[in-house]
Amino acid sequence: MRSENGPDAAPGAGSRIDSEVKESVVPPITLRELELLMRQYVWDGDWQSFEHAPDQPFDELGYDSLALLETHSRIKRDYGVVISEDDLERVHTPRAMVEFINDHLRA
Repeated sequence: MRSENGPDAAPGAGSRIDSEVKESVVPPITLRELELLMRQYVWDGDWQSFEHAPDQPFDELGYDSLALLETHSRIKRDYGVVISEDDLERVHTPRAMVEFINDHLRA
Protein backbone atom coordinates (compact mmCIF):
# COMPACT_ATOMS: atom_id res chain seq x y z
CA MET A 1 0.00 0.00 0.00
CA ARG A 2 1.49 3.35 -0.97
CA SER A 3 1.17 6.56 0.97
CA GLU A 4 -0.79 9.41 -0.62
CA ASN A 5 2.09 11.74 0.12
CA GLY A 6 4.86 9.31 -0.71
CA PRO A 7 7.17 9.31 -3.70
CA ASP A 8 4.59 7.49 -5.83
CA ALA A 9 1.84 10.05 -5.19
CA ALA A 10 0.39 11.56 -8.34
CA PRO A 11 1.30 15.21 -9.02
CA GLY A 12 -1.41 17.49 -7.71
CA ALA A 13 -2.68 14.83 -5.34
CA GLY A 14 -2.02 17.07 -2.35
CA SER A 15 1.51 15.90 -1.72
CA ARG A 16 3.69 18.03 0.52
CA ILE A 17 6.17 18.62 -2.29
CA ASP A 18 3.46 19.87 -4.65
CA SER A 19 2.26 22.42 -2.10
CA GLU A 20 5.84 23.60 -1.42
CA VAL A 21 6.50 24.02 -5.15
CA LYS A 22 3.21 25.88 -5.64
CA GLU A 23 4.01 28.28 -2.81
CA SER A 24 7.49 29.02 -4.11
CA VAL A 25 6.31 29.61 -7.69
CA VAL A 26 3.95 32.51 -6.94
CA PRO A 27 5.98 35.72 -7.34
CA PRO A 28 5.05 38.93 -5.52
CA ILE A 29 2.47 41.10 -7.23
CA THR A 30 3.43 44.58 -8.42
CA LEU A 31 1.35 47.74 -8.64
CA ARG A 32 1.31 47.37 -12.43
CA GLU A 33 0.07 43.77 -12.27
CA LEU A 34 -2.67 44.72 -9.80
CA GLU A 35 -3.69 47.58 -12.07
CA LEU A 36 -3.93 45.31 -15.12
CA LEU A 37 -5.94 42.78 -13.15
CA MET A 38 -8.35 45.42 -11.79
CA ARG A 39 -8.87 47.25 -15.07
CA GLN A 40 -10.95 44.29 -16.23
CA TYR A 41 -13.55 45.25 -13.62
CA VAL A 42 -13.66 49.05 -13.88
CA TRP A 43 -16.46 50.67 -15.84
CA ASP A 44 -15.07 54.20 -15.92
CA GLY A 45 -12.67 54.71 -18.82
CA ASP A 46 -10.67 57.50 -17.11
CA TRP A 47 -7.89 55.61 -15.30
CA GLN A 48 -5.01 56.93 -13.32
CA SER A 49 -1.96 54.69 -13.08
CA PHE A 50 -1.49 52.92 -9.76
CA GLU A 51 2.21 53.68 -10.03
CA HIS A 52 1.40 57.42 -10.10
CA ALA A 53 -1.30 57.24 -7.41
CA PRO A 54 -0.44 54.30 -5.14
CA ASP A 55 -2.04 55.84 -2.06
CA GLN A 56 -5.23 57.12 -3.66
CA PRO A 57 -8.36 55.22 -2.57
CA PHE A 58 -9.79 52.82 -5.13
CA ASP A 59 -13.12 54.66 -5.28
CA GLU A 60 -11.31 57.86 -6.29
CA LEU A 61 -9.53 55.87 -9.01
CA GLY A 62 -12.88 54.76 -10.46
CA TYR A 63 -13.18 51.30 -8.88
CA ASP A 64 -16.52 50.55 -7.23
CA SER A 65 -17.35 47.87 -4.66
CA LEU A 66 -18.24 45.34 -7.37
CA ALA A 67 -14.82 45.82 -9.00
CA LEU A 68 -13.18 45.22 -5.61
CA LEU A 69 -15.20 42.05 -5.00
CA GLU A 70 -14.27 40.70 -8.43
CA THR A 71 -10.63 41.59 -7.78
CA HIS A 72 -10.64 39.81 -4.43
CA SER A 73 -12.08 36.68 -6.04
CA ARG A 74 -9.37 36.78 -8.68
CA ILE A 75 -6.62 37.31 -6.10
CA LYS A 76 -7.92 34.35 -4.11
CA ARG A 77 -7.95 32.17 -7.22
CA ASP A 78 -4.64 33.30 -8.74
CA TYR A 79 -2.58 33.94 -5.60
CA GLY A 80 -4.34 31.93 -2.89
CA VAL A 81 -4.70 35.05 -0.72
CA VAL A 82 -8.03 35.59 1.02
CA ILE A 83 -8.99 39.16 1.90
CA SER A 84 -11.60 39.20 4.66
CA GLU A 85 -14.20 41.94 5.07
CA ASP A 86 -12.17 43.39 7.95
CA ASP A 87 -9.02 43.39 5.83
CA LEU A 88 -10.96 44.97 2.99
CA GLU A 89 -11.44 48.05 5.17
CA ARG A 90 -7.65 48.41 5.46
CA VAL A 91 -6.65 47.70 1.86
CA HIS A 92 -8.43 50.59 0.20
CA THR A 93 -5.46 51.81 -1.87
CA PRO A 94 -3.32 50.06 -4.50
CA ARG A 95 -0.19 50.17 -2.30
CA ALA A 96 -2.05 48.74 0.70
CA MET A 97 -3.48 45.89 -1.39
CA VAL A 98 -0.12 45.02 -2.96
CA GLU A 99 1.55 45.00 0.46
CA PHE A 100 -1.27 42.88 1.93
CA ILE A 101 -1.04 40.30 -0.88
CA ASN A 102 2.75 40.13 -0.81
CA ASP A 103 2.86 39.86 3.00
CA HIS A 104 0.54 36.84 2.77
CA LEU A 105 2.55 35.30 -0.06
CA ARG A 106 5.68 35.48 2.11
CA ALA A 107 3.95 34.00 5.16
